[in-house]
Amino acid sequence: MRRSHARVPGGRASAILRSDTARAGSLCRLAALVASLTACATGGLTPEQARVYDEFAACQGEGPTVQLVYVHVDGRFTLTGRHSHIQLVRRCLSARFGYGRRSDPRVSEEPVEPGGGP
Repeated sequence: MRRSHARVPGGRASAILRSDTARAGSLCRLAALVASLTACATGGLTPEQARVYDEFAACQGEGPTVQLVYVHVDGRFTLTGRHSHIQLVRRCLSARFGYGRRSDPRVSEEPVEPGGGP
C-alpha cells in the first residue's frame, strides 16, 4: 500500500512562501524609504541651486582647494579656496556654462590661503 503525501497548510512550502513574501515586503519598504529620503534631500533645491551644484561638480577638479560655500535660491553662490584655484574654477564655469566674469552677480569669492598666508 502506498501512502499519498498530502500538503498540509502551513507546511514547508507555505513557510518558504511566507519567508519570500516577508523579504519582498521588507525590500519594498526599504526602497520606498530610500526614494522618499532622496526626494526630501533633493526636493528642497530650486532648479537654479541644482544647476549650480551640478556645474560646480563638473569644474571642481580644476581647483582642488575650492569649495562651494553657499548657494542662494536664485543661483548666486560663494566659493572659497586659494585665489588661483578659484580663478581656474571660474574660468571653467565661464567656458563650459557661460558664467560671467566679475560682473556676474552669481559668483562671489572668499579667497582663503591654507596656513593663513597670502
